[in-house]
Amino acid sequence: MPGVPTSRGCDACRKRKIKCDASTAATTACSRCRQLNIPCVGFGQQRYIFKDEGRKLTRRHRELFPSTNVAGTLLKPHATSAADVGMVREPSNKLTRLAHAFASKASLSIDISHQLVGNFGGFILEVPRRIGTSEALDAAADTLVTAHTKYCIGQLSPNTETLVKHSRALNALQRCLNDPIKARSSETLCSVMLLSICEVGTCRRTSKNAVHNHYIGAAQILKSRGFSGPPDDFERTLLLTLRGPVVAFTDPKIRFTKDEWQSLVVPGLSTGGVDGDLMVCLSHIPDLMDRTRDVLQWPDELGFSLQETRSALQRLHDEYRPVLKRLRERWEGIDENLASRARTPESRRMTHCHYSRMLALGLSVGIIINYLRAYLEHGDGALQQDSTRMSEEILELSATIAVYRPLGSSVMILSLGAAWIGATDIMTKAIIETIAAEYFKDIYGPNYTFTIEDLDFWLKRFRISS
Repeated sequence: MPGVPTSRGCDACRKRKIKCDASTAATTACSRCRQLNIPCVGFGQQRYIFKDEGRKLTRRHRELFPSTNVAGTLLKPHATSAADVGMVREPSNKLTRLAHAFASKASLSIDISHQLVGNFGGFILEVPRRIGTSEALDAAADTLVTAHTKYCIGQLSPNTETLVKHSRALNALQRCLNDPIKARSSETLCSVMLLSICEVGTCRRTSKNAVHNHYIGAAQILKSRGFSGPPDDFERTLLLTLRGPVVAFTDPKIRFTKDEWQSLVVPGLSTGGVDGDLMVCLSHIPDLMDRTRDVLQWPDELGFSLQETRSALQRLHDEYRPVLKRLRERWEGIDENLASRARTPESRRMTHCHYSRMLALGLSVGIIINYLRAYLEHGDGALQQDSTRMSEEILELSATIAVYRPLGSSVMILSLGAAWIGATDIMTKAIIETIAAEYFKDIYGPNYTFTIEDLDFWLKRFRISS
């Protein structure tokens, strides 16, 4: 915004839009002000008009401002969008600066190894436009911007700035949760998600329960306000991201009904998509886990029998097997898929990472289903053999996904835990523990000492008996 010099006329003449002789007169007032006997304010002073040259600069240097669509595909170089012009302008206040900073962190041009959107959900793209609507959301977004910046430059230990902002964000979230109206808002739910991301590999949580507790909090918010469906597209996108962690890490004391799990997981899924079909299978697991626990503990006091629970698990298994087959086929044809769908190196890496992670998750779901069936069908060696094969597949995938560390591979912690359950021999379990130790360092830092309790902690949700 360069300043363009204007005339040196006094304020009175400028206001009346008449010519002022201040630039030529050698006196301290123009002739008109002397004639009217009024103060000649601004006489002889040089003024500047500041012009917004954002659009002009964008046209001149458009190659520095490539536009991207929601899918991350670059638009044509000559296309100029409002977002491009906005990037040139200087932020005007604290909230605007925060929105700009968060938008830069939500960029799809960041490599998948450190990208927030590709690893934690598309809802992140919507956060900048909601800055200023919620105290908790603003504080959580500010914390994530600082934490992610430090993480990307290799500062794995939490610094004072990050910890102070994190503490403020937690206090702001608590104040919103104490308000019955704000506690039910999409922005409060989003702030919980942002703080959980801060705990994964950025704030270096001091308690192993931190991420777990955030997801429990999200589940409690959903449970308390009921399952009437997402009120807007923002929350619909948010729930698409939240459903997986809630299924995986919800405390058994927070029990959703079968219909509630369906309401959480199913809305927003693409019809016929293999990823969506896998999530539908995943949505059945919490209810079946609860039923398995109950039927083993109170076999004669429930409204359903052991045989009915076995039949329900068998139906889930039959529904799941074709989904796993499709995931495997997609992974086996990865080269062809990349050639036809991914046009840039960045999009190829994102697609490759996504396909490998979804297959690992699919294998984990299969191990958990077998794990539940094994409790009710004692002595079925076929189930254990199937789980062993899937554990070996997860081990192979862990080597492939390692190139997307640290954030792109974080989901492997859960998959490696499932593989550890499915493995039978001590040697395979030892290999899993060694690999898992490296992945845990991405979350807790390079000096973290891994123990077997770490895997047990992440899989506590799936334990049937103590």
